[in-house]
Amino acid sequence: MVNEHKDRRRHPRHKVFGNVLLILRDSLLEVFDISASGIFLKCLVSAINPPPIFTEISLLNLAHGTFIDRLPCRVVDSSVEGVIGISTLILGFRLEIQNLPSQQEKLFDQFIHEISLDNMVCR
Repeated sequence: MVNEHKDRRRHPRHKVFGNVLLILRDSLLEVFDISASGIFLKCLVSAINPPPIFTEISLLNLAHGTFIDRLPCRVVDSSVEGVIGISTLILGFRLEIQNLPSQQEKLFDQFIHEISLDNMVCR
């Protein structure tokens, strides 16, 4: 019997090729992939400071100059992706986008559509 992996994601996930940054207060974080329901990102943090708290984020698409502000979210999962030296960690976060008002949902859908078009060009 073949063991088939079933993808449980609700929405297609799109790779991001260095063009999208997540803005959290005064920090810029690198987004690696995105879907209508979530984001995977990585950031550098000091091992002695607490990790960032994600409740509301903003996104910037550098390739298109598109900005979307104040997306409510929550952390679904986090992991240590690497260590730099003795005091810096590379943390990965999976965020879930939650409860978007309809206008903001439309903007977010357009934002993701731009990324999906970029992915078709990059292939």
